[in-house]
This record gives sequence, structure tokens and C-alpha cells, in this order.
Amino acid sequence: MIKILLIESELSQLFDKNNFLECLENNGYTVLVAHNTPEGIHKAKSELPDLIICNIVEIELNHHNPPKALCEFSTKAIVPLIFAIDKMTQANIRKAMEMGADDCISKSCTHKELLNAIASRLDRLVFLRQWCAAQLEKNLLD
Repeated sequence: MIKILLIESELSQLFDKNNFLECLENNGYTVLVAHNTPEGIHKAKSELPDLIICNIVEIELNHHNPPKALCEFSTKAIVPLIFAIDKMTQANIRKAMEMGADDCISKSCTHKELLNAIASRLDRLVFLRQWCAAQLEKNLLD
């Protein structure tokens, strides 16, 4: 079963408003919840989720600290990271991508948009894992 880690300091902002948590659970995902970035990094290391969705506020995009730490873990672990952004401006999307996010969604996105973003990132993850396995096998045979 695919595990998704949701990081949100104010549960009402991401989960209750759009029922992301319920949507993911109803679509067969195992959902882990963290209430802040440090807790999220700890859970990511201990639970090894297949994908991380993190609520990012504009202040964090401007200061880079908590999201950057999460992106650094995500990159090392090859875990897709989706930022849920309140203000989907081109500047905020660009900052998120520069920080290491694999995708950005609006906090007000539909369930279909959320599920499509997740499916897209998970498809890419499968491709990367297959490519890495093929490269490893090739190097072992050489």
C-alpha cells in the first residue's frame, strides 16, 4: 500500500477545508500526518513514505528554512515532494521548485487535481526506481 505523509501545522487549513486526508484514505492510500516540518522529517525517516505533501505558507517560501530541510531529505531519499501553496503565484511556484519541490498544488485544488498530482509523481517515482535498478544491474554485469 502506498504511504503518503501529510505535513500541516494547522489541520483545519489543509485537511478539514478540502478533506485531503479523507480523499487520500478513500482512494486507498495509507496516510501519515505530521504537525510541523521537524516532525515531518522525523516521520519521513522512520516511516519511509512514498510521497510527501507539505503545506507551505508564503513566510516559509521567503525564509527557506523548514521547507529546505524537508527538500534536502526528500532529494536524498528520492521521495516526491508536493507543496500545497495558499497563493499560487508564479513567484511562489518558482521558489518552491527552486527549493526542491517536485510539484505544487493549490490548497484549494479539487480532489481530482490532488489525485492527478499524486499519480503523476508516483509514476515518475516508478520510472526512476526502474531506471536505477537497470543501471545497477548493468554496472554489476560490466
